[in-house]
Amino acid sequence: MLILTIVLSILVILLIAVIYNLLQKVEKLEDIILRSDNFYTDLKEIINMTSKKLEEIDEKGAFSSDDEVGWFFTTVRELQQDIDKYVEQSYAKDSKQ
Repeated sequence: MLILTIVLSILVILLIAVIYNLLQKVEKLEDIILRSDNFYTDLKEIINMTSKKLEEIDEKGAFSSDDEVGWFFTTVRELQQDIDKYVEQSYAKDSKQ
């Protein structure tokens, strides 16, 4: 009976140590996820502000109609639209999960 008590005590101590170790790892991963989520939210806000600023800049169509500047501006606008689509799709996927 004494041997069984000793073995079970050692087993309980080992299980407590394993659970504590796993808890520490989960907390670290939660912190990483929160930091990533905050970064992603900030990035989305920056992208939205950039989109609005591009629309304000070319409200009259002056930049997009110019040949040399228009090509660059059109390329930047297309890139911005692609980024907007990617962010929207990513948020749509995240919200479904």
